[in-house]
Amino acid sequence: ELARGKSAAFSFYRWSVLGLTFVVYAVFHAARKPPSIVKSVLSPSEESGKAGWAPFDGPAGTALLGNIDVAFLLAYAVGMFFAGHLGDSMDLRVFLSAGMAASGILVSAFGMGYFWDVHSLWYYLAVSLMGGALQSCGWPSVVSIVSNWFGKSKRGLVMGVWNAHTSVGNIAGALVSSAMLKYGWGYSFVPLGMFMSAVGAAVYYLLV
Repeated sequence: ELARGKSAAFSFYRWSVLGLTFVVYAVFHAARKPPSIVKSVLSPSEESGKAGWAPFDGPAGTALLGNIDVAFLLAYAVGMFFAGHLGDSMDLRVFLSAGMAASGILVSAFGMGYFWDVHSLWYYLAVSLMGGALQSCGWPSVVSIVSNWFGKSKRGLVMGVWNAHTSVGNIAGALVSSAMLKYGWGYSFVPLGMFMSAVGAAVYYLLV
C-alpha cells in the first residue's frame, strides 16, 4: 500500500512538472511574437499612408527592425551557451523562475516605449539584447527538468507531445498580440510580458 502510494505521488508530480514546463515554454514562444505583429505599424509601407513610429518610420525602417531581430537572436544564441553552464551549477527552479520573470519585464519594457514615447533606436536595441540573453535560460532549463523526471524508455514519446508547446505558444502569442494591437502597439507587448513574469513567479512556488 505504501509503495502504491509513493508510485501514485511520483506519477502525479511527474505529469505536473510536464504540464508546468509545457506552459512555461509556450509562454516563452508567445512572448516572442509581438515584434513580428507590430512591424507593419512601426514601419508601414508608403502606400498605406500611415505615420509609423520613429525611428522605424523612415526609408530604413525595415532594416532597423531587422537589426532589432538580429540583436535579440545574437544575444539569445550567445546566452544559450552560458545558460546551459549556469543551469548545471544552480537550482533550476530559481534559475528558470528568475530568468523568466526578468524576461517578462524586458518584453514589457519594449512595449513601454509606446507609453513613454521613446524614439531612440538604442533603447530598443538594448532591450532586445538583454531580452534575448535572459530568454536563453528557458530551453536548457525546461529540457533538463523534463529529462530528470522521465526515463529513457518514454522520453521520445513524451518529448514529441511536449514539443507542441512551440505551436501552442506561437499561436497564442499571435492571437493576443493581434487582438491588442488596435489599442496601440505597446499593448501587444505589455500584457504578454506581465503574464510571462507572473508565470515565472509561479514556477518558483509550483515546480518540484
